[in-house]
Amino acid sequence: MTLADLITTFQKESGRLDITTDSTPNVYHYLNAGIRWLDSHFPTPKTAAWYKKDIAAGDYKLKFQYCRAVREVWLTDSADGDVPLERKSLGWMMEEYKDILTDIDQAQPSYWCTIPIGLSPEQQALTSSNYTNEFTYRSFPITFSDEAAHYGYQGIWFMAPADETYTISVLADFFTIELSGSVTANYWTTVYPEAVKLAALMMVEMGYRNYSGQTALEQGIRSIVFGVQADQVTEEMSGDAVMEG
Repeated sequence: MTLADLITTFQKESGRLDITTDSTPNVYHYLNAGIRWLDSHFPTPKTAAWYKKDIAAGDYKLKFQYCRAVREVWLTDSADGDVPLERKSLGWMMEEYKDILTDIDQAQPSYWCTIPIGLSPEQQALTSSNYTNEFTYRSFPITFSDEAAHYGYQGIWFMAPADETYTISVLADFFTIELSGSVTANYWTTVYPEAVKLAALMMVEMGYRNYSGQTALEQGIRSIVFGVQADQVTEEMSGDAVMEG
């Protein structure tokens, strides 16, 4: 089913021909809300994915979009190949690397943790140049408002600061990429378009506060995507059954 066909079917079955690609809210709003709901309830073979990025000497943090949960972090260079970084707690990292950033020797990173990369709503206006009006130390894990928006991002902090160029690979669970005028397909629309349609219709019913309609649609979705969960279990069981010789 193409995206155009999916939109047409959604419009007809919802009775909302006024919801188009140009309306407010537009059809992508309902489709993407439904896909987010599917992502949150049903892990798929595409849930886990890699985010890969080259880091340079002095780098110590990384941020990326659509992330739900980080699983593993790996480091690669030409000398050592792929090396897993050891996960630590934020508290351990702050205690182990308590010095000012410029006083920490650069080296091959060995440890990582997830970090809150933004400040509280009260301090959202602070920038990398004026934050000292309110605090002096511990600025380095933070992404300030003048550097980049942090809403929708997840962050990791790795130490020691890199001493050269490496490729860092983050294995994580991600949300599905959102549909738009330029993004016309993703895992859900390709493999389970009927589930996307029902999930989008469910978002409409939620707006109407129609609990019975929402419940019926959710039951329909669960019957359609039952195979996703069955496939995941089969894959996990077959992996456990592999014998190493």
